[in-house]
Amino acid sequence: MRSLLAVFTTAVWLAAQSPLVTTFAHDNGGTVGGAVYFDLESLSPAGVTIHGMDLNFGGPGGLTGSCDVYIKESGWSPVSAEWSLVATGAVASTNSAGTPTPVVLSAPLLLGPGCKVGVAIVNQGLAHAYTTATTLPTTYATAELELTVGGGSNTPFAGTVFQPRLANVQLSYSLGGRCPSYSSVTPFGHGCVAQYASFYEDFGAGPHDLDGQLLTGTPNGAGGYVVTTQPGAGFAVGAGAVDVNAPDDGVVDTATIGGTLGVFVGSNCWIATGSGNSAAFAPSMVELLANPARGFYSWTDLDPTAVGGGKVYYEEFGALAVVTYDGCYGWGTADPNYVQFTLDTASGAFTIEWAGIGAGNPEHMIVGYSPSGPSSDPGARDLSAVPFHSAVDDVDALLLTAAGNPAQRASAASFDVTTSSIPAGALSHLGLIGLAGPTLPLDTAGLPGCFLSVSIDAVAFSLLAPTATTFTWTALTIPPNVAGSLNGYQFYVQSVVFGSNANTFLGLGAVTSNGLQATIGDV
Repeated sequence: MRSLLAVFTTAVWLAAQSPLVTTFAHDNGGTVGGAVYFDLESLSPAGVTIHGMDLNFGGPGGLTGSCDVYIKESGWSPVSAEWSLVATGAVASTNSAGTPTPVVLSAPLLLGPGCKVGVAIVNQGLAHAYTTATTLPTTYATAELELTVGGGSNTPFAGTVFQPRLANVQLSYSLGGRCPSYSSVTPFGHGCVAQYASFYEDFGAGPHDLDGQLLTGTPNGAGGYVVTTQPGAGFAVGAGAVDVNAPDDGVVDTATIGGTLGVFVGSNCWIATGSGNSAAFAPSMVELLANPARGFYSWTDLDPTAVGGGKVYYEEFGALAVVTYDGCYGWGTADPNYVQFTLDTASGAFTIEWAGIGAGNPEHMIVGYSPSGPSSDPGARDLSAVPFHSAVDDVDALLLTAAGNPAQRASAASFDVTTSSIPAGALSHLGLIGLAGPTLPLDTAGLPGCFLSVSIDAVAFSLLAPTATTFTWTALTIPPNVAGSLNGYQFYVQSVVFGSNANTFLGLGAVTSNGLQATIGDV
């Protein structure tokens, strides 16, 4: 005699109105490799498990390919949001367009009571045939499962999304399922130790707190600068100074007026040690960091050609170049600006002094320095909060990123992460895996600016190749999914690299990365 459970299970199976079918009367379609999108929602209090899928593919039939099935929380739109791959589908041979073709799923799609997900089916080697749905119902449903019309795109998750488009699909399912648990990775904290060659502050139009100040950049012996400020003593144009005859929004090579030190003068209050820097009237942090020549800036829109306004003068004293903006009007105003640059072309030492900034200057002012060629953006800083140091080269902080999310699969899966911006000459790598993320400063331990972001419950040690700049490693091998046994389980990951000139920790020097908070889920 069958058990009551068996009888109940059979009754539930028979009650399911599987399959859910939209239509296979297509009037449109996508290109090979395109995607179709729709929403699915479980209406059954028991949930559903989708174990079979038939699709409509373009062409006369006999084609071989596959599909990738993605889902995302709440709904398919927008397509740019994060998607999770949950199954692949093998297509042994397509039937002709307009008739269903079975797709063999590598894993079932489970939906718990009330769960709604966006679904994307991305073809590999095949093209979707679908229906323009402007005059069709927006939903197709059985008593247990509902599909809502979505869209299609020729480039998965990108480009133009054509909508409304109805996927031509048949979904075979049984009762019983649970809501997906979404895995995630969230970065937190920051790595150490970032070093930047450039520095700048972006002021609004008109006077600012450096007016009346002298900013000095002194070589620090490591190729960068120690930057300080102090009250300026005032300045005058030297007796031997030459008017550079600066045009509006132009650049003058001082060699054309007898200069010998390779200095270029910008009309808009900057100097450089080479050609090619932007002459734009509007200051731009992006251009400042990308300029091809080393530049020193108090960049704002001046007009040295304005009637009644001052001029730009140049003089040399041995290796010292002096450029003075002597009362140059802000463009379109009669407000004078008094700024003087000095540059020791032998040592690299420089000064910028402000003895008056035009109250009506039409543009903001960017004050700072950047070496030649593209530079990393250190972010604006308060130049009056000194002293501070700059570096000879940009050195990015040690960075940890995830290669994917920690999703439980049908078989064991590796959750891999990548450590990048590894300093030159690094010796070894230590991966830290913990159950908590403490974020403890390590200044007193001899690693200033660095943090411990993980409780040290497990470690993974590796020697590094001498030229390694990135290193990918397995933070955790996630066991096979057994009814979502590890769903919601959180752990933390961080990298430590030994062999850095950032400090002398343990005689080797070390840097730490940001942390990653990882949460295991079905997808």
